[in-house]
Amino acid sequence: MMSTLTAGTAAVPPSLLRFGDASADLIAARQLQKRLDRKYLFATAMLDPILAALAPDFRVVRAADHLVATYDSLYFDTAERRMYEDHRRGASARYKVRLRHHLERQLTFLEVKHRQGNDQTTKFRLPRRFGASAFDAESIEFLTGHCDVPADRLLPQLWTAFRRITLVGDRVNERITLDWELELRDKQRRELLPRIVIAEIKWERLGDEAAAHVFRRLRVDEHPVSKYCLATARLAAVQVNSFRATLQAVEKLEVRS
Repeated sequence: MMSTLTAGTAAVPPSLLRFGDASADLIAARQLQKRLDRKYLFATAMLDPILAALAPDFRVVRAADHLVATYDSLYFDTAERRMYEDHRRGASARYKVRLRHHLERQLTFLEVKHRQGNDQTTKFRLPRRFGASAFDAESIEFLTGHCDVPADRLLPQLWTAFRRITLVGDRVNERITLDWELELRDKQRRELLPRIVIAEIKWERLGDEAAAHVFRRLRVDEHPVSKYCLATARLAAVQVNSFRATLQAVEKLEVRS
């Protein structure tokens, strides 16, 4: 099932025009493939005020000359959805596996995210042919080295698509992503969540938290929301008990915004 989102068509929030562009050197210095992170959930009406508050300390990462990027991701899991269940149960070590397509830049990466018991997340990624939807021999070798679930047990389960703004700290080692126009889909269903934003702050160590101070000042609530788990909980017949608060927060924002 194809996404309804297309490259280069996103509306640009006015406050995003205040940001200077991140240089290639600054982007490289803020990759944070191994990082701590926090996630936030808020209404799209708050996106522009939050950007205005962040503008003095951050620069924007362009996607092929666009200020807003479009992503489409295919997530893999076992038949019994072990990765979802590990997250739902709060396992100290857990994984996510996806093929992520960067539509404006026409790039695809196979990505493994490994959450460890010390609350650190490490991301590994392998460039693939743009639009790839299956594992080849090189992908299987990569997965064998970075994920404890055998590649032959991983099945395509669902897709998420969204718009993204990526910001990097000008003086602090911090990276922010703000995702909206969220689309969740599997082979039978599609759900659109146009009124919510999922933000994630990534930093190397405690103390580099300029964005978190802005979010607290603007009374933005922290929510440990995963787009994959949100999509699974809404589209699949699974237990959702530990995600109930997040699901309720999403529903409230969708109704009130």
